[in-house]
Amino acid sequence: MTTAERRKTANQNPSSRRWQEVIDVAAGVFYRLGYSEASVGDVAAALGITKGSLYHYVQNKEDLLYAIIREAHDLTRDTLRRAQALDGPALQRLRQYFTWHVRINTDELEKSSLIYRDLRHLSADRRDEIVEVRDQVEAFVRQLLTNGMEEHAVCRLIDPRLASIEMFSTANAIYQWYQPEGPHAAEEVAESVADFVVSGVACDGSLTGRCFRHGAGHGDPDPRMEGQVRD
Repeated sequence: MTTAERRKTANQNPSSRRWQEVIDVAAGVFYRLGYSEASVGDVAAALGITKGSLYHYVQNKEDLLYAIIREAHDLTRDTLRRAQALDGPALQRLRQYFTWHVRINTDELEKSSLIYRDLRHLSADRRDEIVEVRDQVEAFVRQLLTNGMEEHAVCRLIDPRLASIEMFSTANAIYQWYQPEGPHAAEEVAESVADFVVSGVACDGSLTGRCFRHGAGHGDPDPRMEGQVRD
């Protein structure tokens, strides 16, 4: 590692107050202008420093985007670990996870929005690192859905993989409409979205369950599957 690389690594230490300011300001610039349209010069101007001074911290614009997205995903990883440690019925744990997940999206609106808008701009290795965490989270939710089916709390007609995609699509899309200064507080939004996505899969799990899927006759399972969960 060169001297310059060691200096950049030291300056990028999360405990560095100045480095944190760089991340926060860059996130705001990318959020407002769009990553593709924003320049390193825009970030430097927002920080009140020269481009040369900003290059003391990063080598290019992608370094900034990666630092922002990685910080947001560190929160996602921590939330996953908290949720994995929970006990109780699967549906209850599912709702709690999505409440926490949405709070990341509201409390870190600028940073989390860049995950959904601009992840494609990261190099392959960096993108794979972020996607790995996303895959772990989605696998956790699919497992909770399967557990909920076994507990007769989640509709047995759902496809856990498809349902998890639908749930995350709703929870992650709030960056498109949520406004911190709007009429709905972050806590209210998190509770409401969690209720919404969980209610979409909730059912007593029986062959004649009382949910839309059963009412619409969407492929009722074979009676021989009573007491079993579909693959």
